[in-house]
Amino acid sequence: MTIQKAVVTASLLLLASVTATSQSRPQRLSRTSGSTSLTVDSSPTTAAGTTTSVSSAFTFQKQTTLTEQRANNTSATSTFKTFLSDPGNRSISKEKSRNLLYSGSQTKLYAALMMWWGKSGHIDAGYSSLDSSQITRQVTDMQERGIDGAIVTWFGQNSYEDQATRILMLEAEKRIGFEFSVMLDEGSIRWASCAGCNATDALIAHLNYIASAYYSSPAYMRRGGRPVVYEFGLEHFTIDWVRVRASVAGNPLVIFRNGGGYDQPTSDGAYSWVAPEDVSGDDPSALKYLDWFFSQAKSTANLAKTTVASAYPGFNDQLATWSTNRKITEDCGQTWLKTMSETGKYYSALTPLDSMQLVTWNDYEEGTALESGIDNCVSVTASLNNTVVSWEITGQQNTIDHFTIFLGDDSENLMALAELPVTARSIDLSTFGITAGNYQVYVRAVGKPSLRNQFSAGVPLRYLTTVRNKRPGRH
Repeated sequence: MTIQKAVVTASLLLLASVTATSQSRPQRLSRTSGSTSLTVDSSPTTAAGTTTSVSSAFTFQKQTTLTEQRANNTSATSTFKTFLSDPGNRSISKEKSRNLLYSGSQTKLYAALMMWWGKSGHIDAGYSSLDSSQITRQVTDMQERGIDGAIVTWFGQNSYEDQATRILMLEAEKRIGFEFSVMLDEGSIRWASCAGCNATDALIAHLNYIASAYYSSPAYMRRGGRPVVYEFGLEHFTIDWVRVRASVAGNPLVIFRNGGGYDQPTSDGAYSWVAPEDVSGDDPSALKYLDWFFSQAKSTANLAKTTVASAYPGFNDQLATWSTNRKITEDCGQTWLKTMSETGKYYSALTPLDSMQLVTWNDYEEGTALESGIDNCVSVTASLNNTVVSWEITGQQNTIDHFTIFLGDDSENLMALAELPVTARSIDLSTFGITAGNYQVYVRAVGKPSLRNQFSAGVPLRYLTTVRNKRPGRH
């Protein structure tokens, strides 16, 4: 039985327990060192006086282990630490990222994917972007989090990043509902231009190569039948965009960075990014930058153009060789939650946002990586009083999605008992008809999407016997 199926079954038990807690049950309680010994009726009674039959069938079944539940479940490596303070706990929530957007959102979510890992000139992130098995892990992780595709940094034909993009293309073509696009970085003009080319000629050559190499892929991102290309930093060059449009194949939609991108010649739209330079004392998450971008997007002149919003966990370029000590604090997950929800001020199910870029999947040098998860700074402390398990949290409740209650045996085998809403703080185990034995009870605080999951320490529980079912009202 999978954990998910077991939790569904356990939820039926929990429904019985909600009404059963006010009904008395025969219990014989005694105390032993560090644990509770007790005898309980194996079949709870409801407030209406009927006996539920589902509880009496309880048998401990191993579904997972404590090690598995606490282990790294991301595509980031377990050994790599993004900062010295990173605890390395990589068990993160795989709740769908779209849950953080406005109600009814069908917005496409794309991860900004850096493809330079393993290349000289960058830190060691613990993996190579040319490793096809790593690409497979990354796409799997993205899809598990409800991400619809990747926007890939690209630096020219036959570059390291181009080779990695080809690997991603092959992986994306194997998947259902996963697409990719190319973000043509200014470095492709600076470092990979054709001999004797000016910026316009170099851009034309790059776009025609992208068209021949990628547009034919069924996994390439399209809007209205047209392939989508993003630019990054091309405003630093003098480019004849009219000539570019007349000279490139495939009739691509070109999406420019920042709100001013709507005003670029022949612009098809714009996307927001992350703006640490806009941080201020009253705006530590740089939300005013996003508000400015949305104000441009919602102007009448731009409504027909493509808008790609952004959300980010933070920013910290201290690991980059180009560092200028720019920083947006993660604030224990609050920046991520705020930037995801900011779109709700401007868009809704009635006026939907087409796309959002998550900035970024894995830029560890600038501290924007979602891949390894975001620490929500939460801890969980559980305790037992007779048959009732209670728990407290430290940290901010709005970073938690729900709680999962696990029953463990004397080793580290676990069985999921129930999922409870974020407001819950206790559960009565007597309603589950647990058979005699020694157990450990754990409470896991499941984070909001991409936030860390947090486990309580085990609470010892000893069941001596299971009393035969008694008719309700005849105690």
